[in-house]
Amino acid sequence: LCEGQLKNGRWMRLSMSHKGSTARFVNGFLEDITVLKEVEAKSARRSEIIESLSSEYFALYLINYKTNTMVPYLLRNDVAQYFASLIGEDDSYTGWLERYCGEHIVKADRRNVYSHLEPTSIADYLDERNGDFSISCRRRYQDEEQYIELRVIRLSGTDDEVVLATRNIN
Repeated sequence: LCEGQLKNGRWMRLSMSHKGSTARFVNGFLEDITVLKEVEAKSARRSEIIESLSSEYFALYLINYKTNTMVPYLLRNDVAQYFASLIGEDDSYTGWLERYCGEHIVKADRRNVYSHLEPTSIADYLDERNGDFSISCRRRYQDEEQYIELRVIRLSGTDDEVVLATRNIN
C-alpha cells in the first residue's frame, strides 16, 4: 500500500497483492482517494473544533432521556472520573440523578437541580429554550463546596439525546 499526493493536489493510492504459486505476477490497483482524504481532513478539523469548544467543561455525558440511559463521553479530571463512577453498570439516568442530587448537591439546591434534569423536564426545557439550558448549583465533593454549572445541550439530529456538560464556576 502506497499513498501520495500529486502536484495537482489529487491523492492516489497504489495497492498490490501477490496471488498464486509463482512470484512473477502481482495484481495492482491505482485508486484516486482525493475525496476520502478531504473527508478525513474535514472530520479531523471538526474534532478539533469540538475539543476546543468543550475544553471549559470537565465532564460531558451523553444522556438519552427517553430510554433513561447515561454514558460518560469526556472526563477531564479526577473529579469527573469520580462522578462518572457513580453510574452503575445497569444503572438508569434517573437512578444516577437521584443519587447525585441526594449525596452531592447542597440541600438548598437539590429540588431545583432534580426538577430541571429529570427526563420529562429536559424535553420541556429544550422546547422552551430552543435546544439548550443551564442551571447553577452548589455541589459537595470531599469536604469542599463548589459552584458548578450544568448545561444541557440537545444533540443535533435526534429528539431524545442531550449532552450534559459540567463546569466549575467558582
